[in-house]
Amino acid sequence: MGLKTKIFVLYLLSTSVYANENNEAMKTCLLAHGYDGSVFLMYDFGKAASCYHDWKAGKLREEYIQSKLWLEENPWYTGSNWNWEEVQKEYPGKRSIQKW
Repeated sequence: MGLKTKIFVLYLLSTSVYANENNEAMKTCLLAHGYDGSVFLMYDFGKAASCYHDWKAGKLREEYIQSKLWLEENPWYTGSNWNWEEVQKEYPGKRSIQKW
Protein backbone atom coordinates (compact mmCIF):
# COMPACT_ATOMS: atom_id res chain seq x y z
CA MET A 1 0.00 0.00 0.00
CA GLY A 2 1.25 3.43 -0.89
CA LEU A 3 1.71 6.29 1.55
CA LYS A 4 -1.23 8.23 0.11
CA THR A 5 -3.51 5.22 0.54
CA LYS A 6 -2.43 4.75 4.16
CA ILE A 7 -3.05 8.41 4.94
CA PHE A 8 -6.47 8.24 3.28
CA VAL A 9 -7.43 5.13 5.26
CA LEU A 10 -6.31 6.78 8.52
CA TYR A 11 -8.37 9.84 7.64
CA LEU A 12 -11.47 7.73 7.03
CA LEU A 13 -11.00 5.84 10.29
CA SER A 14 -10.55 9.00 12.32
CA THR A 15 -13.65 10.71 10.87
CA SER A 16 -15.83 7.64 11.34
CA VAL A 17 -14.77 7.30 14.98
CA TYR A 18 -15.68 10.92 15.63
CA ALA A 19 -19.06 10.51 13.91
CA ASN A 20 -19.82 7.34 15.84
CA GLU A 21 -19.05 9.03 19.15
CA ASN A 22 -21.52 11.82 18.35
CA ASN A 23 -24.12 9.34 17.13
CA GLU A 24 -23.78 7.22 20.25
CA ALA A 25 -24.17 10.29 22.46
CA MET A 26 -27.33 11.29 20.58
CA LYS A 27 -28.75 7.77 20.83
CA THR A 28 -28.07 7.75 24.55
CA CYS A 29 -29.80 11.10 25.00
CA LEU A 30 -32.81 9.97 22.95
CA LEU A 31 -33.18 6.77 24.97
CA ALA A 32 -32.67 8.64 28.26
CA HIS A 33 -35.62 10.90 27.41
CA GLY A 34 -38.01 8.14 26.39
CA TYR A 35 -37.69 7.96 22.61
CA ASP A 36 -38.42 4.49 21.24
CA GLY A 37 -39.15 5.19 17.57
CA SER A 38 -42.92 4.68 17.74
CA VAL A 39 -43.88 8.27 18.64
CA PHE A 40 -41.95 10.40 16.16
CA LEU A 41 -44.43 13.25 15.67
CA MET A 42 -45.39 13.73 19.32
CA TYR A 43 -41.88 13.40 20.78
CA ASP A 44 -40.20 16.45 22.32
CA PHE A 45 -36.79 16.41 20.65
CA GLY A 46 -35.79 19.55 22.54
CA LYS A 47 -34.98 17.56 25.68
CA ALA A 48 -32.76 15.12 23.80
CA ALA A 49 -31.10 17.98 21.92
CA SER A 50 -30.39 19.78 25.18
CA CYS A 51 -28.86 16.60 26.59
CA TYR A 52 -26.67 16.19 23.51
CA HIS A 53 -25.52 19.81 23.50
CA ASP A 54 -24.60 19.59 27.18
CA TRP A 55 -22.49 16.53 26.35
CA LYS A 56 -20.93 18.28 23.35
CA ALA A 57 -20.12 21.42 25.35
CA GLY A 58 -18.40 19.27 27.96
CA LYS A 59 -16.46 17.45 25.25
CA LEU A 60 -15.31 20.73 23.67
CA ARG A 61 -14.40 22.14 27.10
CA GLU A 62 -12.32 19.02 27.77
CA GLU A 63 -10.52 19.36 24.42
CA TYR A 64 -9.87 23.05 25.11
CA ILE A 65 -8.36 22.30 28.52
CA GLN A 66 -6.20 19.53 27.04
CA SER A 67 -4.93 21.85 24.31
CA LYS A 68 -4.13 24.59 26.85
CA LEU A 69 -2.20 22.10 29.00
CA TRP A 70 -0.39 20.83 25.93
CA LEU A 71 0.59 24.39 24.95
CA GLU A 72 1.91 25.02 28.47
CA GLU A 73 4.11 21.94 28.13
CA ASN A 74 5.17 22.89 24.57
CA PRO A 75 5.39 26.71 24.54
CA TRP A 76 7.38 26.83 21.30
CA TYR A 77 4.16 26.07 19.39
CA THR A 78 2.53 29.29 20.54
CA GLY A 79 4.73 31.52 18.40
CA SER A 80 6.28 34.88 19.19
CA ASN A 81 3.07 36.96 19.01
CA TRP A 82 0.75 34.64 20.93
CA ASN A 83 0.01 37.08 23.78
CA TRP A 84 -3.48 38.08 22.63
CA GLU A 85 -4.20 40.12 25.76
CA GLU A 86 -1.40 42.55 24.88
CA VAL A 87 -2.59 42.77 21.27
CA GLN A 88 -6.12 43.50 22.51
CA LYS A 89 -4.77 46.37 24.66
CA GLU A 90 -2.87 47.78 21.71
CA TYR A 91 -5.87 47.63 19.36
CA PRO A 92 -9.00 47.89 21.53
CA GLY A 93 -12.27 47.17 19.77
CA LYS A 94 -10.71 46.27 16.43
CA ARG A 95 -11.40 42.75 15.24
CA SER A 96 -9.93 42.93 11.76
CA ILE A 97 -7.48 44.98 9.75
CA GLN A 98 -9.12 47.44 7.40
CA LYS A 99 -7.73 47.66 3.88
CA TRP A 100 -7.79 51.03 2.19
